[in-house]
Amino acid sequence: MAIRALLLAFCLILVGCGTASSRLITIPTTTPTSRPQVPTLTILPTATPLPVLTLAAAWGKPTVHTFSSGAGESYIFLPVNATPDALDLVGSLRPRDFEKGSALPSYLALYHLSTGVITRIQVLATTQSQVFYASADDTWIVWVEIADALRLTDWTMKAYQRQTGAIMIIDKQAHDALGQLLTSPNPTLQFDHHLLVWDTK
Repeated sequence: MAIRALLLAFCLILVGCGTASSRLITIPTTTPTSRPQVPTLTILPTATPLPVLTLAAAWGKPTVHTFSSGAGESYIFLPVNATPDALDLVGSLRPRDFEKGSALPSYLALYHLSTGVITRIQVLATTQSQVFYASADDTWIVWVEIADALRLTDWTMKAYQRQTGAIMIIDKQAHDALGQLLTSPNPTLQFDHHLLVWDTK
């Protein structure tokens, strides 16, 4: 398992190894003077099921947004996460016929909840690429892009600077000397207050 952290931070892992020892102890045999007591069975009352709360009872009066995933005749928007200010959704703008092998590209995109405006951030690497995961703060959007959507492999982790528009590659799936992909599950990541931590276990 590889665990990494980036301050956009290094991760220090301390692993302790202990030693164990065993001893053989001879316990003297004794003759019981009385029959052991048989424990009594206590029947506990049936737990009362918790009530199912309505949305209003659980959260008060939250703002609920509904939106259409359609983005014109050729595209749909698929949300993956939301920005911390709850103004935008982060996701992929994907051709409607993606599963049929569309020749149109897909994009990492932002969907503004108030206006419905979709902002394309970057075109994905291939026509079969998709956004596997994304997270954002007030400065950065970090996402994992899968180039082989059929086998969910060949991943690249990228970051987008929201103020400058700069894009950087953070990590990617390793290749061997012959250029073949090494076996590596797609990374999981956590991103908060400019600290990005991910692993590829």
